[in-house]
Order: sequence, then structure tokens, then C-alpha cells
Amino acid sequence: YNEAATIGVGAETACIGFLQGIKLAELDKEGKVLKRKGDDVEEEKEWVVVLGGAGSVGQYSVQIAKALGYKVVATCSKRTAELVKGVGANEVVNYTLNEDEQYQKIKEITSGNFFGVWDTVAKSETLGRQLLSDASVSKKRKCYATTDDWSPMEDKPDHCLHRAKLAYIGRPAEESSQPDLDSSLVLYAKFITRLLADGRLKPNETDVVTGGFDAVAGAVEKQLKSAGGKKIVVELQSAD
Repeated sequence: YNEAATIGVGAETACIGFLQGIKLAELDKEGKVLKRKGDDVEEEKEWVVVLGGAGSVGQYSVQIAKALGYKVVATCSKRTAELVKGVGANEVVNYTLNEDEQYQKIKEITSGNFFGVWDTVAKSETLGRQLLSDASVSKKRKCYATTDDWSPMEDKPDHCLHRAKLAYIGRPAEESSQPDLDSSLVLYAKFITRLLADGRLKPNETDVVTGGFDAVAGAVEKQLKSAGGKKIVVELQSAD
């Protein structure tokens, strides 16, 4: 149960960015992959960029992209670099570098062979969109997807903008104003279940806090101080 608690919103959000936004692949109604967006190119040359690879959404994003056959370059700290590589990233870039340096490193690593940038931490719009406008050599539909659905952003002529509507995840259907998102989340749940069953998606590492509801406040503070990596799980009741 503790591992399962880390999957829901993190993996669903990763799917919103990659499947609904960037459209890395098409799924049938049972969550099986019908077609990858990169099927018409040599697989070993196709990259995706994940900005923020060490958080919950970032780790699931790396794994999902790899499961779909793409190479992944992700930004993260030096401390979490091995963790991000451990979940599947081919290359990592230190996000403490200035954005010009990050841009150059990602451009060199990918040779511009990417069409999607997924900003899982809602902090890197300038970098992400510059990569698509100036570094990407892809002829496909390019897209910048982000978890930032509140900041003012301009449309660009050379790539689309997709903003994940996180507030709707987990909301009862009768309260949702996005029925299309609701149906997509059901489909993504089937896709995620398949990846878990096949061993191509693994839950995030957990740091379990015991003590029931009384421990929630302390767990939230602990998560806020965390620099990525393990997911804090509060055990409200022992599974024994």
C-alpha cells in the first residue's frame, strides 16, 4: 500500500504531459500503445527532455518515456543524478547551472533530435521554450508541456503549449469541468497498470512516516524540505 500511494497523481501527471500534451504515443481504449510519435525515425536518435527529473512526476516521466522507446535527458541536482539515471535517464544535466549552460549541454547531448520538452517543476519555461525554438531540429509537431497552469504565457508560432490542469486530478466527476480529462485519466490508469504489470514502471522510493493523522503536519514539512528523491508517505494505519 505504501508503494501504491506514490503512484497515482505522479504517474497520471506524467501521462498528461507526455501523452495528452506532447503526444509521445497513441493508446487504444485498453491502454495499449497503438503508435509512437517517433515510429517514423530511427529510435536510437529520438530524445525527449524532462526538466526536473528527480521529483515524483519527473521520475515517472523518465520511466514512461523509456518504456515508450525514447532516450531521455533530464535536469536534476548533482545529489540526485544517480537516482535519475537509475530510473532510466540516458543523460542528466545539473539544473544549478545557468540556463544558457543547460541549453548548450542539452543541445549537445541530443543534437537537436527532440520534439517535446516536459517541465515537471513549473520553473523552466524560458529554457524549455528556447530549446524547442532554437535547438530542436525535429520536423514534427513540437510541444512544451508544463505543470504551470497559472503563470501568463504567450503562444509561439513554432511549437504548441500544453498546461497540465492538476487541480482536476482526483476531483469527483460531477465537479469536473473537463470531461475529456476525466476520460483520459481513466485511460492513463490502464496504461500505467500495464507498465507496472510488465515491470517497466516502478513506484518511487518511499520514506514512511508512522503515527497516523498526528504525523501529517510533520510529514508535510519534511516533504517541503526534501530536495527530491524519496516520496514521503504517512502510514495512517498499520497494514498488519
